[in-house]
Amino acid sequence: HELSHNLAFKSNAANRVMGLVANLPIGIPFSVAFKKYHLEHHLFQGHDQVDTDIPTKGEARVFSMGGAALKVVWVIGQLLFYAIRPLFLR
Repeated sequence: HELSHNLAFKSNAANRVMGLVANLPIGIPFSVAFKKYHLEHHLFQGHDQVDTDIPTKGEARVFSMGGAALKVVWVIGQLLFYAIRPLFLR
């Protein structure tokens, strides 16, 4: 999060490189894409269908149908849903 705001280092490039290094354990260089979506989250905070931090109405509809078990699936898959949610917004 702090790297997406360029707060860890004075250099933007150093923040970007550290974000990539931090993503090595998950094997996906998600930090570069995260920065774009996270900054949009600050611009459109709380706006349905624009703020990528808010689950979509479709997610709410699907994951509320299966009770607690399906909600646990949503929580476990949160990183995946957060990563693909921007593809369905705007």
